[in-house]
Amino acid sequence: MVERFVYTEDVGSSTLSTPTILWYHPSMKSLLLSFFLLLLTLPAHAQNAPPEARPFSKEEMKSTSLSELMEQSKKKRFAIEDENAPEPRKTKSGKLYQPNVEIWLPPEFQSTEQKWPLIIFSHGFGGCSKQSTFLTQYLADNGYIVIAPDHADADCRKRLGLDLGLQEMRAGKSLRPEKPFRNPELWTDQTEADRKDDILFALSSMLDDRQYASYIDKDRIGLMGHSLGGYTVLGMAGAWPSWKDKRFKAVLALSPYVEPYLRIGAMRKIGVPVMYQGGTRDVGITPSLKRAGGAYAQTHEPKYYIEYLGANHFAWTEMEKSFQSVIQKTALEFFDKYLKEKPVEIDEAKTPKVSVFRKEEGKP
Repeated sequence: MVERFVYTEDVGSSTLSTPTILWYHPSMKSLLLSFFLLLLTLPAHAQNAPPEARPFSKEEMKSTSLSELMEQSKKKRFAIEDENAPEPRKTKSGKLYQPNVEIWLPPEFQSTEQKWPLIIFSHGFGGCSKQSTFLTQYLADNGYIVIAPDHADADCRKRLGLDLGLQEMRAGKSLRPEKPFRNPELWTDQTEADRKDDILFALSSMLDDRQYASYIDKDRIGLMGHSLGGYTVLGMAGAWPSWKDKRFKAVLALSPYVEPYLRIGAMRKIGVPVMYQGGTRDVGITPSLKRAGGAYAQTHEPKYYIEYLGANHFAWTEMEKSFQSVIQKTALEFFDKYLKEKPVEIDEAKTPKVSVFRKEEGKP
């Protein structure tokens, strides 16, 4: 079993272990960017807060860690009541652990009588929960609770050159995924399955937490993921049937790694609206999204494909600022349409910086 970075807290005789916070100077960004590109191209209706819940500070309203809130509110219970929760996992030393989960809350959170739709973000390989804060914060500002777990490969400093105050990748974790990207034939529903468990743990933790449970609209939960995170969320939407979770109603796939699914026609098993996004300079992934028989072609409607002119694989992270506004716009339109059921017209055909736009929405 793969180890995780986790938060420290005594729970009876067990302990949740914590990582050491290390710092990385961003001067290596260019070199690491080139390395990573090469690797890829190688084949919240809320009720009033329960009396137990404490008020949120202004900082927590912006972005916070679920683990930190659990400690601050002195919740010493880690039993998850959600029937869909994954089995508890342990490190090699026998300690219980959980992935760090970052949270972004709407400005009106806990002040209006409504529930909020929830979006869960899965970061790319070597990224981290905060790698796309421009997008997670924007969606929260526009009426969504957004959460993002740090997967075992979270390493924003070394891999992306981003100094976001997060832990480095777990000691001993390989600089490569469990199976090579260039060998999709080796990938199965067991490959990177811990990422799926991280998503389920994050969701279960929110639904089981008295601070948040009454504010989440359980019928309006969406997923979004970048790169290997795109692989993760598409698998949970049905591309891997054993991963499928019917609670997820829409998927935003940002330059997602899809080759393992294309080989077996798995995209046809996805039964929720999907928006794919790619870029003309994202040579390692975008071709597999738009080509004949590719991800967009195999996916059932409603479906969308947006390709940004000049965007590379990191356009959806904090490394690249040029496309943030249009990515925010299209993401919000998609989730507003399929989670909030707003009468949104998604048509980016004449939008600046959009090279290709396709959609098939089906019958109204």
